[in-house]
Amino acid sequence: MLRAMSSRVLGAALALSLCAGGALAMPQQAFDEWTETFDEKSAELRSSGGDRDAMVALYNEMLDQLTIADLKPSQIAWLSDHGQLNYTRLGDAGRNYTDEALAVVTEAKEQPTSEGAVAASLYAVLSMGPTSSLEDDVAMARAAVNHPGVKAALVEGNLVILNSLLAYQLHPDVRAELKDEFGAYLKKLGKASPKMIRYSDVIYERAAALDSLDEAELEQARQALLALTEKAIEMSEVEGSELASSNSYFKSVNKTLEAAPRIAKLVGNTAPELNFTWASSDEALATLADRQGKVLVLDFWATWCGPCVGTFPNVRDLVTHYDGYPVEVIGVTSLQGATWFGGERGKVEAPTADVEYAQMKEYIPAKDITWTVAFSEQEVFNADYGVRGIPHVVIIDPDGVIRHRGLHPAEPMKDKVEKINAILTEFDMPVPERAIPEETEN
Repeated sequence: MLRAMSSRVLGAALALSLCAGGALAMPQQAFDEWTETFDEKSAELRSSGGDRDAMVALYNEMLDQLTIADLKPSQIAWLSDHGQLNYTRLGDAGRNYTDEALAVVTEAKEQPTSEGAVAASLYAVLSMGPTSSLEDDVAMARAAVNHPGVKAALVEGNLVILNSLLAYQLHPDVRAELKDEFGAYLKKLGKASPKMIRYSDVIYERAAALDSLDEAELEQARQALLALTEKAIEMSEVEGSELASSNSYFKSVNKTLEAAPRIAKLVGNTAPELNFTWASSDEALATLADRQGKVLVLDFWATWCGPCVGTFPNVRDLVTHYDGYPVEVIGVTSLQGATWFGGERGKVEAPTADVEYAQMKEYIPAKDITWTVAFSEQEVFNADYGVRGIPHVVIIDPDGVIRHRGLHPAEPMKDKVEKINAILTEFDMPVPERAIPEETEN
């Protein structure tokens, strides 16, 4: 339960209800007010340029007000989807929120209900990692997507955590094993609550890449998702709607789904042009053509993006591994009107492009950035590359052809090295013989 509540929340908390498993559950009204407080505080912290340590401190402060065992799986899923169960492992409270969450969902996932389906998905999200096997990951993901409570959870709009799992967390080898499940789930999404539109464009993209459906079925699924996004947009424009804050996001999903057939053809084709207005490199960099002949790793990012900054150690490791080889990492950003330095300096406004470029010259050594940073004329949320969220990594071969896209800088070092080495080998270029470095703890 909340340990420090307003009188209004306390009144709601007195009406405790029993969840399906028989445990006391936190009233939704109390949890909703807690999330509102968290959203307000995190937005304030971001606007002031608060760094990752400050965000971790906020997450711990807020989670210390909760007893995880009193939450429903759908409430814990909200915490997971907002990154709280990940960040708080760095806190000083001594609590392991992930283990507490796992204890709840391990029991609840056996229930053939909507909450049971959420629990099965969250169990997979929290259990997959460097120590889990491919077979285990396939089994957990399959159990989640085939859970008997999925249909009810989709209608209720309660299963965004499964969308997140399918869109971003699965290793490519796991996705390949779930080819049929992706197709079946994509069909179900088109009939779900408009709340379920989150990450649906990425799931569509995954299903298309897997050839989970034939061309006609895939297009039918895309049209159904487009109709669903239209409903989501309409709902978000109603005054006082709980979806109001997601209006711009829903519109971006709609735009991405409209462009999906084109984006699906990016891999294997020439990379769209990028025009750079400033770059930290000693060598001239005006367009991608200036670097043709190398393997290029484009990392779309921004200084305000906490997850982007949080992956700097991973990017640094990759740069070190390929030092002296024909591989270059370029951190692609665009003018944001300010630079988020973090710490005491926080957010510093940049009224002109030249001021922001000058700030970046200070930012690079302050953050120990060892790779090229470049500002592009195109927005960092680059529609030509299908960049819907950052960080977003694209790998381009020496001929300027996109080989991989939609990657995350923090994916296992081994996976990134295998992708890049395969391209180097194909082009008869030297491959590092040095051992793949251990993962850097973020």
